[in-house]
Amino acid sequence: MGRTLRAVAAVTAAGTLLGAGSAEAAIRLTPRGTFIFTPGTRAKVWAVVPGRVYRFSVDYEVGGARRIATEHVFGITRTTTRERLAVFARSFRAAPPGVFNEAQTFQVPVSWQPGVYRFSWALTARAPGQPPVTTRGARSFLVVPKPAR
Repeated sequence: MGRTLRAVAAVTAAGTLLGAGSAEAAIRLTPRGTFIFTPGTRAKVWAVVPGRVYRFSVDYEVGGARRIATEHVFGITRTTTRERLAVFARSFRAAPPGVFNEAQTFQVPVSWQPGVYRFSWALTARAPGQPPVTTRGARSFLVVPKPAR
């Protein structure tokens, strides 16, 4: 009987240790900020002017594996009509964990009318032997008329 109890205790302890190890090894994907910049100056903006170039950006941190591949999908939508105006997607090779930035430089079309728009994003992190992790976010911004000269 003592031998059976020791065997059960060993199996239970091994299961607990394995469970704890796999929970610690789960991929972590933590957003750190969503920004729109004027390229070259990194001046953050809340309003954009049609015809000008901007950099739509998401800062994030990944961990939980020795090497993690990431990808993003960015979208820009006009909030009043829910019309999707632009979509950008990009994948990156596996790299060590750390803090990263995924961004897209984009010239706002001159056809965009003044109003409220939404920059939405989805980030996905993948590592061999682990389920992928996805996080999403968004930020609203204004499109304003070009200033008169």
